[in-house]
Amino acid sequence: MCVVILAKTPSKARALSASIGAYIVVSLPPFNDQIADRTASKTYLARVRGSFPQNLSAEWLSKLHLPTPRARVTIDGKWLRVQCPLVCKSHKDGVWTWALDGASDVKEAETLVQFHSNPPPSSRPHDGEIGHNDDDDGTTVVLVKVRDQ
Repeated sequence: MCVVILAKTPSKARALSASIGAYIVVSLPPFNDQIADRTASKTYLARVRGSFPQNLSAEWLSKLHLPTPRARVTIDGKWLRVQCPLVCKSHKDGVWTWALDGASDVKEAETLVQFHSNPPPSSRPHDGEIGHNDDDDGTTVVLVKVRDQ
């Protein structure tokens, strides 16, 4: 089950969340507990800047620039596994970033990323090329699974 709440203001988001939470308490108590203790898994599609190889390789991984020495990136089948402690930049906005050496109050996090298209493929062939898309905007569509630890 996935619940996505989009709201224009924080107060409206809280009101929507509260009303959905009340429904979840009645129908799915275990899931509500996961939301309350922040252990629900998060999976989503995202569009990110940059180009990535269709097949992940050790050679590509060796050229990867990591933002902090605390980050670990490995290849797990078709997934890129990123393990990096995070530190909160803004509790109000829920903004997190990677933790630099010496940072305190960090939480361990693991993110699995799977590159789906580069750029997003068209469903129709173009001049014999399957997946051709004229709208190459320098982005890649990725499937992201976040695991807070």
